Parts: sequence; C-alpha cells; structure tokens
Amino acid sequence: MSADVGNATASLPNFFIAGAARSGTTALADILGQHPSIFITKPKEPHFLAFAGRRLAFCGPGDDLTINMTAVTEPSSYFSLYREAGGISARGDASVSTLYYAEDSLANLDRYFPDARLIVILREPVARAFSAYSYQRSLGFEPCDDFGDALHEEGKRISLGWHHLWHYASMSRYAGQLDRFVRGF
Repeated sequence: MSADVGNATASLPNFFIAGAARSGTTALADILGQHPSIFITKPKEPHFLAFAGRRLAFCGPGDDLTINMTAVTEPSSYFSLYREAGGISARGDASVSTLYYAEDSLANLDRYFPDARLIVILREPVARAFSAYSYQRSLGFEPCDDFGDALHEEGKRISLGWHHLWHYASMSRYAGQLDRFVRGF
C-alpha cells in the first residue's frame, strides 16, 4: 500500500504495535527496528491512529512538552514519516494510545490502513499502573508523593484533560480495549 505524499511516494505502515503504556512497547519497537526488513517511525509513538486529524491540547503537567508536542496527527505529516522506509517490507509505529483509544484507532485503521496487522503487548495491570506513576514521578511531572493519592485523583485528571499516561488504573483495564479490537477484526 502506498500513498502520494506531496511530490513523493511513500510506503505506508502495514503493522502497528498497540500495547499498554509501560508494558515494553519501546523495547519491542527497538528490537524490531534493528532488523533490516523492519521500519519503525521516528518518533516511535506518533499517536496517529488515536488522534488522526486532531490538534492535541492535553493539559496535565508536562503534556505540553510531551504528547502535545510530539504527536503527528495530520495525515500528510504522518505519511511523510515513512518516506525513509523505501522498499522495507514491514513498516509501522508503536503508539500506546492505539489500544487505549480503541474506537478512534479502529476507525482510523479502517479508513487509512485496512490491511494492517496489530501486535499487542500487555503487562500485569497493577505493575503497569505503578510503572506509569513511577515514570511520571521520575520526570518530575507527577505531583502526588503517594501512588494511592494519584489513583484517587485519576477521575479528576481525566475530566480535566490530562493525557492517557496519567490514567493509571483506566489504562490498565485491558478487557474493554481488547474486546473492541477483537470485534473490529
């Protein structure tokens, strides 16, 4: 599958790593990206399937420096990430938002990449949630000194528009997310 991007023809993705945040998606993308027949986008996590065509304005601590700045949501910009893929046979990205925002991701898969395949990687849910909390603490973004307090704040954070990495418990509830993909495929 290919698309015209500007004046250049680019190979489009044919697989996506759609795992839970802090479950090993970066490690898997790094390992796969070392193979000469596999291309992984830079950035590894453009968040296109979840947010195609949208301008992101998440408002949690650091969201303006992270996801709002690095997400590639305009189709032409996303397609251009694959210009360097050339004739590489396996091309994809590894955005954890793909799994969490399953409905939007499925619609965009159907619209842009109906023949693509998915790789889903998960982690024990409590360990995943605590790892996300610890990661945000290590970056200096997480204001709560206690994991329990951060969990207590989750509903408020979601309603205020903090991005998905802050959804510690919600992002660990895989059954509903996976069910949408199973039904969608």
